Amino acid sequence: TFTDKAMDATKEVGDIKVYMPRGYDIEEGSVDMNYVVSKGGDQYILFVNTIEEENSQLHYDNLVQQQGDKIVEEQTYMNEDVFGFTAVVEKAEGQYELVVSNGGIKMTTMSNDKKIDQKLQAMMEIVRSVKVK
Repeated sequence: TFTDKAMDATKEVGDIKVYMPRGYDIEEGSVDMNYVVSKGGDQYILFVNTIEEENSQLHYDNLVQQQGDKIVEEQTYMNEDVFGFTAVVEKAEGQYELVVSNGGIKMTTMSNDKKIDQKLQAMMEIVRSVKVK
């Protein structure tokens, strides 16, 4: 959750140190500060925006302004230093985009309606652990 202590980094890739839960792997993407995370057949995109502060709401504002997307579930967190959110966005019947963000760090994946809560939990652990070198 947002209030849990951030996990310690277990991997270094590109310009970041990050925690990877068991079974997850990470590699640099084709664009600077984008990373591809995978577990089994699931692929995730981790985007690290070093310009945004930890209390940035940029990713959340962009999400809620998207026309035509139905946000099925969302949760936000804010204290004096940090803004974060999770969202489940219905893209098509039975297909959902999962989004987790903490300041300028965002992670997304597409999912059917299986194991959404577990995926969001792992995504939160990853996003909250990112440290730029």
